[in-house]
Amino acid sequence: MVGPRERGLVVVRGTRAQTAARAMRVVAALADVVWVGPADGAVVSVCSRAQLRRGLGRSCDAVVLDLHSEIDGNVLGQAHGLIRGGGVLVLRLPRDPLAGRMGHWFEHHLAKTEARWEEHPIPAPPRPPCGSTDQDALVAALVRGWDSDTPGVSVVLADRGRGKSAGVGRALAALPEHTSVAICGPHPAAIQEVLAFSGRRNLGTIEPLALLERRTSGAVWNPIDVLVVDEAAQVPVPLLQAMARAVPEAHLVLATTIHGYEGTGHGFEHRVLPWLRAEERPVMVHTLAEPIRWEADDPLEQFVSAVLVLDVELNAQPPGDALPRMEMVDRDALVRDPALLRSVFGLLARAHYRTTPADLQHLLDDPDVCLHAVWKGNAVVAVGWLVADGGLDEPTIQAVARGVRPRGAALADSFVCHSGRPDAARLSMWRSVRTAVHPAQRGRGLARRLVEHEHAVHCSADLIGTMFGATPGLVRMRQALGYQVVRLGLSRSARSGVPSVVMVRPHSAAARQLVLDLREALARDLPSQLQRLTEAPGVPLSSELVAAIRADLPPPAPWTDASVRSALQRVVEGATPIDVLGDAPALWLETLTAQGVDWTDGLSTLEVCAVQGRVVDGAAWRAVAAACGIDAVPVVQRAVRRGIRAIWQRLEAGE
Repeated sequence: MVGPRERGLVVVRGTRAQTAARAMRVVAALADVVWVGPADGAVVSVCSRAQLRRGLGRSCDAVVLDLHSEIDGNVLGQAHGLIRGGGVLVLRLPRDPLAGRMGHWFEHHLAKTEARWEEHPIPAPPRPPCGSTDQDALVAALVRGWDSDTPGVSVVLADRGRGKSAGVGRALAALPEHTSVAICGPHPAAIQEVLAFSGRRNLGTIEPLALLERRTSGAVWNPIDVLVVDEAAQVPVPLLQAMARAVPEAHLVLATTIHGYEGTGHGFEHRVLPWLRAEERPVMVHTLAEPIRWEADDPLEQFVSAVLVLDVELNAQPPGDALPRMEMVDRDALVRDPALLRSVFGLLARAHYRTTPADLQHLLDDPDVCLHAVWKGNAVVAVGWLVADGGLDEPTIQAVARGVRPRGAALADSFVCHSGRPDAARLSMWRSVRTAVHPAQRGRGLARRLVEHEHAVHCSADLIGTMFGATPGLVRMRQALGYQVVRLGLSRSARSGVPSVVMVRPHSAAARQLVLDLREALARDLPSQLQRLTEAPGVPLSSELVAAIRADLPPPAPWTDASVRSALQRVVEGATPIDVLGDAPALWLETLTAQGVDWTDGLSTLEVCAVQGRVVDGAAWRAVAAACGIDAVPVVQRAVRRGIRAIWQRLEAGE
């Protein structure tokens, strides 16, 4: 058997036509080549970035990546993971070095790369081997653990290319046919490798939410002997916890990539492993270090890891007795000082559930980013990441109302589309994106001191706001620092598994009035919002969280004819989701019916069914879809919007 070979990096510079021609010469002898980039007349078939992501799990001889316009860190990481040993990553670049902080960082590492060829054809790579010593040990350990009568948890951690998913699949293949196995992941592509190597005909696949919904619905369901969750770091922690509790009889396997384009698994290690060890089931952690698809110390893996800071680790425990000092971080210094960048990004990656190369790009390139750090001696022990938000002009506000998402203005977008306050988007504001404290320094008040420092530095803004997956502890911490909840999300976040909240700390008189208005509206709409969140599938809301959100709410703002009309107008003329409006649509239709107006006139059968089910009856979206004979919830959501718009327009026309 031929072993894996190291992979190469080829850099071609010039115009787009020149780099396409040179890249074609490089890969002429290769059978399986993926070209990635925008539509290019010089290239017959170009894979879009979305198509590249959907193809993950396969391997190829080469990826040709167009970087003429920009560097996309996520795409670079994805491309790297597809290439088998002996293959090559071809980078098409403009003649002049890329500009910007991320560009300088990229070119800095590119200049240090020795494996650089131009116009020399690459020979076809050998097929990769079928396993490794590490993988064989994993297979044996999993099968041995599943033989126990006591359900346990096996956590499998590995970098990309180590055969993690294939190893789990091989272990499943060794189980008796009568063993009940279920496998799930964050998306269908994430489980294909396990399925391919298991060879099992009775392997059930299910989405995490569907598993939880079935197990908590009271329906009779056959026991599961083994439940596998692949790429578990991409499944929200609360959902993972709820799934584990829903199948107490099963051996649980949580497999995840530690350093990868899709997000570092360090947040998974920090959040999930301690919780698992506190549960009753025994926990075994398996790590795979030996690459299968390419050689150890592969130069391409080293290059991509260095550029995207994928292998970042936390600094050693900083001195506990040194006095902390707080200051802004010069972001140009992050490029000049790789150690500083790794310290800062290591904290951010560990603190957040999922940190991707795109986060590194925003950190380095976004001109509106501001970083604050807490130092002890020479060690960074806490980091605060803020982004300038708001201050939008009138044309931009109108575009946002129509559904155009403004880059970097998430707070302003929320005020316009969800809260119906376009005037708020004009205010100057800073948005706190992330606050991270070194694990060894937690519980010492550093987060509070860091946030207070941010307030002092940015006190000239109208407000400071933040948006995050709501947990009781985080909500209460921000409340203690002067923030108030002004909005609760419509659904559970795909990242956190809990609804998001928007919290604001006002500075100016205009911001204080805005917060008061929004909290009166929240007090009015919260009962219906909580009902909708409760009826939706997912992790149940904790009573602690609900209490924290309700804390100190003012009396609710009443619905008036004018406010109901204004709310409906945002749906009809803009991009506001109908669920944001609380009871306003139902009150509107109720008033029309009382006035003798047949609101169903002129609507299609689907539109009548959808509007009746969701707006009048208040049924859950899935129930509405079922009643309408539709499989997809988005179809009935669009039908509701069409129906509301048709009723409105007919009334406006005086019919």
